[in-house]
Amino acid sequence: MIEIFLGAGTDQTEKHYSTILEAVPVVDNLIEIDTDFSTCTIQCIPNLKLLTDEIGSDWYKNDWFSMYQNSVTGGSHTLHIVIDNTEIEITDNTYGNEYVGVVFYGYEFDAYKIWLEHGYVDFRCVMRNYDVNNNLVKEDWSVCFKLQKFTDQTANGTVVIETRKNGSLRNGKKYYDLRMTGGSKTLPYWEQRVRLPGKLKRSGFPVELSGVALNDSSQSRQQIFDTMGEEFDLTINLVSSEQIIPVIFDDMFANMVMVTDYNVYNFEAYRRVRLVRESIAIQPRVVKRKSITFKMVNEQKKNEKFNDSLL
Repeated sequence: MIEIFLGAGTDQTEKHYSTILEAVPVVDNLIEIDTDFSTCTIQCIPNLKLLTDEIGSDWYKNDWFSMYQNSVTGGSHTLHIVIDNTEIEITDNTYGNEYVGVVFYGYEFDAYKIWLEHGYVDFRCVMRNYDVNNNLVKEDWSVCFKLQKFTDQTANGTVVIETRKNGSLRNGKKYYDLRMTGGSKTLPYWEQRVRLPGKLKRSGFPVELSGVALNDSSQSRQQIFDTMGEEFDLTINLVSSEQIIPVIFDDMFANMVMVTDYNVYNFEAYRRVRLVRESIAIQPRVVKRKSITFKMVNEQKKNEKFNDSLL
């Protein structure tokens, strides 16, 4: 109720203002509606880009990726590319390069060759490992890819991580024996390449100074040796666990890690920068997609200054 009084002090007729609420909404959190619940896995995760310039010769404009399995004694492997839920068996180099090793099987998929066969499509691949009795031992699925034409626009906002691996991962893949069947050759390392949404940027220049203080009135410094490192932040934006876990637990342990940035407006043009990760920061929230930042340093300290006369 609102009472209004005149300035002269005489009471005015009381007026009442009200709003009639005909229905009161009630939210019942205990009610579950099937159409509101989703265990979305593939549809909610954008496919990773796989780019080609339709020529196939320029490493910068043509992507590839690889799949690798260790073999079981006396066993076998099968490989399929999956397009529109249809598995197409791969038995040769139609889609890239096949590697049949003594104790491993691998395949390097070439974006250009896939485009030649199917045009621009969405796809994924599956590699299966069988024992001597044809029992399935291991099944590995690649992430889902979206094959696109390379342009500055389609590549913008992405980074490419290339790795060369040798040795063995505890509780992981074994890359220590890369002999090919027939004794033809031994691979020096296994390679991988992945394009992810993200950016590479410089984050600091740590400096180490070596010198002596002279015995003079000002105790001035005499330089002996100075070195400066390069620190980088590699940020991967909103990826799923299927897309980033192999990078964290396999690729970053590689003997060599090279990162190329495709952001058009970046401060510098970073091409195959050799980096070593020092730490990894990840969002703690429970979400389907997360952003990850790798704290990295340049593997090669090439910014140094020394004085021969003092050595």
